Amino acid sequence: MSAMELMAEVAANTFEALDPQGSVIIFMQSDTSTTQFAHVLERYRILAHDIMVYFDATLQSRVDEVVGSQVHKNCQVFIATEEAARGIDVTDMSLVMILDIPKNVASYTHMAGCTGRFNRAGAVVSVVPVGEMGWSKSKMHSIFSQLDIRPTKAPFVEL
Repeated sequence: MSAMELMAEVAANTFEALDPQGSVIIFMQSDTSTTQFAHVLERYRILAHDIMVYFDATLQSRVDEVVGSQVHKNCQVFIATEEAARGIDVTDMSLVMILDIPKNVASYTHMAGCTGRFNRAGAVVSVVPVGEMGWSKSKMHSIFSQLDIRPTKAPFVEL
């Protein structure tokens, strides 16, 4: 199983467990193809599209055509890099999935801050890539410590 397929499976399991209401944004590494990841997610019956499509009226019709085929019809799923999502505001963001290690505290704060806005509930799921547990775990611990966040292991996660 490729890393991208593994991340898609993680996303599908997260959706199944949390059943998000509203919009979801999945943050990927800057060098990852959001289009390719969207195709992988389709195998899990999750329709996702690059967040830039949402803000481009000429591409929106393609999104509207295929929304009916997704399992989680109660939410709209966007894929973005941190850079692509800068300045974009989706008011009903209920779930942020970070499938990469943030560069720093400001980066994590920007991504996590996309949810739970305007007195609405929201959740952030951060996924540490397998194979990088030592360095990644240490970096995430440092970010969480600086922000006084106490992470909890989701009950649907297997190690």
